[in-house]
Amino acid sequence: MTSAWAEHDPRFRAAEPASTAAIGRLDVFDIVFFILVAAITTAGPWLREAGPTGFGAFALYSLFYAALRRTLFELNWFVAFVGIGLIYIALSYGSLLPKAWTIYDEPDSIPMQSSFVWAFYLILSAGRAFFVRALQSKHAGSLFAALILLNLFVSPPLEMAIVPIHFREQGLLAAAFTNLANSETVMLLGIAHLTMALRHRVLFYAGTAFVLVSVFFGYSIQIYVSLAMFVILHARAVSPWVFFSAIVGFTAACILGPLFIELTQFAAVDPNTAIRGYMWYDAIDLFFSSYGLGVGFGRELLSNVYLAMNILTVYDDADIMMGGIHNSFISMFARLGLLGGGVFALAMLKTASPSVRPSPLREPAYFAFFMAYVSCWVNVAVESPMTSIGTALLLGYVMAARDLDRQAPADGSPRDE
Repeated sequence: MTSAWAEHDPRFRAAEPASTAAIGRLDVFDIVFFILVAAITTAGPWLREAGPTGFGAFALYSLFYAALRRTLFELNWFVAFVGIGLIYIALSYGSLLPKAWTIYDEPDSIPMQSSFVWAFYLILSAGRAFFVRALQSKHAGSLFAALILLNLFVSPPLEMAIVPIHFREQGLLAAAFTNLANSETVMLLGIAHLTMALRHRVLFYAGTAFVLVSVFFGYSIQIYVSLAMFVILHARAVSPWVFFSAIVGFTAACILGPLFIELTQFAAVDPNTAIRGYMWYDAIDLFFSSYGLGVGFGRELLSNVYLAMNILTVYDDADIMMGGIHNSFISMFARLGLLGGGVFALAMLKTASPSVRPSPLREPAYFAFFMAYVSCWVNVAVESPMTSIGTALLLGYVMAARDLDRQAPADGSPRDE
């Protein structure tokens, strides 16, 4: 039994992905993984309150599940990134990397700072295996619908129990889409799959209406650009051009913006973005001050003093070691040097980029990659458990779509356009 769209596309009836044979229903290991994804994305800030226990348990099950489905051992650029990261962890414990201008030297912080080195790839590989199986089953629509409903109606009240003032100020819908964290990414991915792959038009119209009224909610830029892409990618005739143009344009804005915009003046318009710009400067300076080698782990990434904005401290002494600069790309260069940062960028752009072949999964894969890419530029998308799970699942979806597309026959079979 195949999913609704697969029944009308012979290429996917014949698909035989590398990680598993085509299936009609999910087994107990798939269901357990889905339950864990639903629980950990719905938990929101409770994941932070639980500390490393919940995240560690999920990462360990991801290790088991990815190994079981054989996606863990497929060589790609992410595997090379993990190898480089493990070497840098060892170098950090041996204090063999440049200190540059950093002040703190805390080996005890290395395990938490470096957890993304191994955990991100485990979750990505598990997500890839799960989506390969789920997208071929008859349950894909129901699974995504469940994730949407849980994260829309259960996650906000859980967050309200921790930060009620935040909710009272913004309201339910505004708080449900604050940034591209775990909850938001799985919701938006689910909606994209249902409307782009399964063609649920009513949901698409509802989503488009939500995008139009979202201007009154005061969302962040990352949410607005994601919502804009959601609407545009439904025009499949222009989606490849729009996707690649958006990637290039957003990259140029992130690189050229801090170079040509005076951050002290921009602070009057958007102080949150301005302070992040100064944090990016810190990490870039750290990269060059370490001679392109990076400072590794156990050291801070930011100076924490921004006199131009009359800010003496952003993080206190207890939090500065875990304080992120809200840019995963630059963070990788600052910590892992030119080699680690370059391999991470290659892994994103080469290993996890969407297929360009027309298929029912191309547009939702474009959208998933776009969200992950944007998040890596403006969030601690890979380093923090609050965002890294969603980012890894987005890329897992993209890679699963490529797996299915790679196995589809290229003999001119009818295509769902």
